Amino acid sequence: MGAAGMGLKHQCIVTPAMDDMLLLSAGRHGDIHRIVAGWQYGHTEGEPGAQIQFDEVLFRKTGEATFQVGKPFLSTPIKASIVKQTRGPKVIAFRFKRRKKVRVKKGHRQDMTVIRIEAI
Repeated sequence: MGAAGMGLKHQCIVTPAMDDMLLLSAGRHGDIHRIVAGWQYGHTEGEPGAQIQFDEVLFRKTGEATFQVGKPFLSTPIKASIVKQTRGPKVIAFRFKRRKKVRVKKGHRQDMTVIRIEAI
């Protein structure tokens, strides 16, 4: 099953090495994510240790000057494994109306999944 059907929402890059990089099209809204080899954060359903596969790979860079561009996708999928399920940082939405004693404070934490990209 591809990542588009698994509800992948967003990625935050943790590994700074940019020699190996790829672009994925995933999520319900057609988001494009830049991924490097190493640890990634996003949200997918699954248990820790489960293997997932990203089928919609748009671009792959392997090295200084070698890269592949899909038309629209590359034929080789990317394999990853789920490390753990966790929650992201708390985001606080606070609004008020001055001189009216109206104050509303709401907090929200996004579900996150730590994903290990095996190979690019």
